[in-house]
Amino acid sequence: MPDRIAWIAASITPHESDVRRWLRHSSLSVVDEDDVIQEAYARFSALACVDAIREPRAYFFTVARSIVLEHMRRARLTPMTVVADIGETFIVDEEPDPERVAADRDELRHVVKMIQSLPEKPRQVLWMRRIEGLSQKEIARRLGVPESTIEKRAATALRLLLAALREAADQNDAEAESVGRGKRRAWW
Repeated sequence: MPDRIAWIAASITPHESDVRRWLRHSSLSVVDEDDVIQEAYARFSALACVDAIREPRAYFFTVARSIVLEHMRRARLTPMTVVADIGETFIVDEEPDPERVAADRDELRHVVKMIQSLPEKPRQVLWMRRIEGLSQKEIARRLGVPESTIEKRAATALRLLLAALREAADQNDAEAESVGRGKRRAWW
């Protein structure tokens, strides 16, 4: 919990005044700003993990917005003027949510590790072709080998990478199934 408190103090608290200002100036005055801020802090402290949150400011605004909308739904105070102003009132963030960004980054790191674990020559061809975007002919010229060799190395790299991805997916499925069985046992 001390790490959580330190994270909230360093990453969330500096943005509280911006969220308060947004709440004061929004046309959604059905909720007390202090209540929204308090509920947001309660939610931050209840998070299982904050490592996935890469944009704390945007996350704070998103949480505050969710709280306001929940209060509105509970109070059933949704006049048409408020609904019409929602698009203008909220900060529109076209970016994926922080959890999705973190999951995508983790997946990318995992794939990069898999690529790095490939044998040197197939890895080099895969990197030059897929990451650097070089043509097969250009790779052959740079490496001083025939194009057919590049084809074989690329095929080998893809085959090994797909096998590693399949193995990782199977392992994740097995772990998920194991967790599911554990839950069922605990329930019975």
